[in-house]
Amino acid sequence: MDTLFLSVCRLLIDPNGKWAHAFKQSVTWRQVFRRHVLPLLVLYAICAVAGGLLFSSRLSSSTGLILMRTIVQMAALAGSLFLSSYILNETAPNFGLPYNFDRVFMMTAYCWTPIYIVAAFIGLFPFLEAFKILYLYAVYVVWAAMPHVPGLPADKRISYAATVVCVSWIIYIMIQTIGLRIGHSIL
Repeated sequence: MDTLFLSVCRLLIDPNGKWAHAFKQSVTWRQVFRRHVLPLLVLYAICAVAGGLLFSSRLSSSTGLILMRTIVQMAALAGSLFLSSYILNETAPNFGLPYNFDRVFMMTAYCWTPIYIVAAFIGLFPFLEAFKILYLYAVYVVWAAMPHVPGLPADKRISYAATVVCVSWIIYIMIQTIGLRIGHSIL
């Protein structure tokens, strides 16, 4: 089993090779969450709080606001991962795939890896918001997964990739927007 660092590097540098190996593994969603997602969320939280405290002026951001934004972002990332995985699992038969939440969760979590890494980087250096454009690398990671998804017919790869990207992003934006509104009303 790869360390988290090696797994992330392989996924970012050689997604095709990582996907060929990933779909041969038998892992549960709990294992993927504990070994892959949770450490990346913690990395994001540490970077976001540190960046917020180091680079915010006293007038523009309070510690409470920094913590609220960090918690909302973590909830949006984790919540969208679970909800996207559930929806993608439920729509799997439309693409000729069997129901398999563990596999769908693994695929979705790995596809979100570039987003976790970029979010941590931007959290640490909040003045580099322009680097959010690197979120689009996740689309390439999704596309690289399609030939390796067991049982996915070749003629459904484009529509499945589009579904994975659209479902994930729409849910992420909705959860983040709702969370920020709730957070601002509390503070």
